[in-house]
Amino acid sequence: MLEEASQNDDAWLEQEILNRGLLATHYPRRKPNSTEMIQAKVPHNAAQTLAGGEFNRLYARGLSARAKAEGIEFVEAYRARHSENPRAESQAIIGKKFRPEAILEDLRNNPGVDTALGVPHWP
Repeated sequence: MLEEASQNDDAWLEQEILNRGLLATHYPRRKPNSTEMIQAKVPHNAAQTLAGGEFNRLYARGLSARAKAEGIEFVEAYRARHSENPRAESQAIIGKKFRPEAILEDLRNNPGVDTALGVPHWP
């Protein structure tokens, strides 16, 4: 699947997540102001959100690995997708330069959404 992802985009990954049934329909969540746990429905756009974030991380890793292999000292952040209301943290990162090694290390050490360098989980 990794090789296939490198030839496609986040919409393809979203469809694969859906087609392969990789998301649960419910997840455990604590009731507000309570210790009681309930089964909450997974949001309808969960596959899209997951695919967008994971594809961006994969792209950043691939680009950084290639830059490192080719001896490129820095990679520069850019907006990959138009947004009517871009997030302030997203705007702040545009044009910033990062060492490819730092991005790779950051993504490897922070497998969740947030990274130390602030590599966004959206395009």
